[in-house]
Amino acid sequence: MDNSNQTVVVTGFEPFGEHTINASWVAVQELKKLGLGKDIDLHVYEVPVDYQAVQSLIPVDLFHSHFVTFFIAVSSSS
Repeated sequence: MDNSNQTVVVTGFEPFGEHTINASWVAVQELKKLGLGKDIDLHVYEVPVDYQAVQSLIPVDLFHSHFVTFFIAVSSSS
């Protein structure tokens, strides 16, 4: 990776309750397919609908080894 690249982390939530899909994760997957350009190092993660658990699912070394330019948490509501 070129040092001039910017790092963006985007999360979407897993399904919960009676839902079999979560629109936030679908949107994040589409963003990954489209990309953010050649100078953006994009990392996407599906996280549980448990705000306490989210911190342990994002690799801490990602933040130590890269300067994360943006961290975006995508959610949906009913």
